Amino acid sequence: MSITDPTPGEMLVKRLISQLPIDEFSCYVEPRIDQEGRTSRYPDFLIVWRKKGVLALEVKDWHEIEPEESNQDVIRVVKIGGGKKSYTNPIRTAKGYACNIIDLLEKRKELLSRYNGIEQLSFPCEGIVMLPYIDGNTIGGLEQSGIFPRNRVFSRDALLKVDTFRKLLDLVQWTWQIKADLSDEVVEIIQHSIKLVEVNSKPDQLSDDASSKIGDLTLKQENIVFAPLPVRDGGVAIDLIRGSVGSGKTIVLTRRADNLIDIRPNLKILVTAFNIDLTNDLRARIENKNIKVMKFFDICKEILEEKWPMAVEYRDEIGPAILGNWVKQNKELIEGQHLEIDHVIEEMVRRKDISLITEEQYRKDLKDRNIGFSEMQISAISAMYDLYCDYQENLCANGEISADYEDVPDLTLQALFGHKYERYFDVIMIDEAQDWAPKWIRIIKRLLKPGGYLMLCDDPAQSLWKFFNWEQRGIKTPNKIDLELPQRTTQQIMDVAQCLFDIDERLHTDYDMDVYPVRTDHLPQGNKPTLCQYRGIESEFNGINKKIEAILASGIHGRQIGILCSSFDLSKQWKAQPIIKENNIYVGHFNLMKGLEFHTVIIPDLDDTFSEILSVDVWFSISTLRKLFVAMTRARKGLILSTINEIPGKFRPLLHYVNTEQE
Repeated sequence: MSITDPTPGEMLVKRLISQLPIDEFSCYVEPRIDQEGRTSRYPDFLIVWRKKGVLALEVKDWHEIEPEESNQDVIRVVKIGGGKKSYTNPIRTAKGYACNIIDLLEKRKELLSRYNGIEQLSFPCEGIVMLPYIDGNTIGGLEQSGIFPRNRVFSRDALLKVDTFRKLLDLVQWTWQIKADLSDEVVEIIQHSIKLVEVNSKPDQLSDDASSKIGDLTLKQENIVFAPLPVRDGGVAIDLIRGSVGSGKTIVLTRRADNLIDIRPNLKILVTAFNIDLTNDLRARIENKNIKVMKFFDICKEILEEKWPMAVEYRDEIGPAILGNWVKQNKELIEGQHLEIDHVIEEMVRRKDISLITEEQYRKDLKDRNIGFSEMQISAISAMYDLYCDYQENLCANGEISADYEDVPDLTLQALFGHKYERYFDVIMIDEAQDWAPKWIRIIKRLLKPGGYLMLCDDPAQSLWKFFNWEQRGIKTPNKIDLELPQRTTQQIMDVAQCLFDIDERLHTDYDMDVYPVRTDHLPQGNKPTLCQYRGIESEFNGINKKIEAILASGIHGRQIGILCSSFDLSKQWKAQPIIKENNIYVGHFNLMKGLEFHTVIIPDLDDTFSEILSVDVWFSISTLRKLFVAMTRARKGLILSTINEIPGKFRPLLHYVNTEQE
């Protein structure tokens, strides 16, 4: 992995910085700094110091040095065996690396902040020099003569012990001081922006275990990222990357996209997802702007052009009708049938997704899925579906736009005949593909050239809406690669989340048994999740607000805190809390959390969530159970659960994995 063989001085510095505390310093060897139109540069080391910023380290194995007369930018090195040679002053080289890093990181908008009306990096980047064979007196003399700035060039004396090295690091003068420590998210973005290899990596001893990493990738992930593009004369080459929550699927997808276009710049690559927040995250992660990153329905909109249905306004955009809105407006049609509204909506959406036009076709599908509805419930859902279809036909007969989102795939497939996007892309990559319907996959296949490459990333346990196996989606023999080991969270958080599998085996599907349960022994240790029990709703709000204040006081930014709710009404109440608005804390419903992750996740109102899971509506129970599992695993470091009533007996095993606090 090294660009050159490490020198003895570099090995000394590497051993030294590997001893810095990992909760404060992230250290990397030979980061690759890409420059537009120029050869990439490789500083010897890079340190991300959470309390200060970024340091580029230049190491020189010189044994004797002296200044060049009348030129501060040049250092004369006395060579072993006699003679002298002039080199660029290493502090100038280190400063150049720092400037290159700034130029590269400034391309990431999420790393910028506005100061005096100008957008700039929210943290400084500096360059320092290590001279492990030069004594302190020589360095001091060059500082006095202005050849070296003070406390920027470290001598042999500074590199003998990590304590001495750390004290001298504290003396480095930074361009400015940051107000809060760099978050995990910022460090990860830096890692993704610069090709980083962790100092603690041992490429010669790598195994397939998650504990052996090249940079922030396991060997298995690296093998996927750098695998050659499959070559086929016809059809489509398909990789199905399957993994548990936090196993690095999104990182693998984005890195592979960037790598493929680096090797073959003429490739037409599309990266897509269903969720808007996830799509935005993919767009931020992917470096090469020639890669097209779009939400699925935005692709459909671009294909349909003026034929895009302009039925209703939803989230400040004019688009197709929302089937669910009609169901909610006519919910009296299913009263007394013990059916949840969300379940009825999903069943009607499913019928449209796979064209179950007749009640007979729908009944066969229910039998195949082993859904135990009563005759009355089946009749109620079928009657509502027929009424909705009649409603759409009446709108159409009156010249009004009737198409909903479930009609868009059929419209798009028709519009694709002769369209510029038909057989246009060489490569298409889909994240969170478990939520995709069969017709969506048909569209994607029509967008691919013959012999094209399709990469799907999925986690069946995170399937919140679309319950289809891959054969039902038209994917029969993919090349399946498992990334079963999670990376995102701690062992304690993963253990409490996986406990749900043991409590209710319905969480499993027949095609996720090869993924779950996952190993957790490789994950970092953390604090046990906290379960807070409150007397009432007001005390719950007050108690959680105090928890948030403590988290903010510890240096965690508000954007790294997520409050995830099973109820839309509850999420509205939380959004109204002053502390939420003032600190940009994320609040969202379980349905909107895909692709998100936070330092700390807070899940309030757990008793209502468990009530939903214990509902007589089997489908609704399983769906809510899955959402709770996904919500828990959005957390990287901390998980706080809160409840007003006691946890139902069925879920008491969870108490083994949490610390309880009672008001």
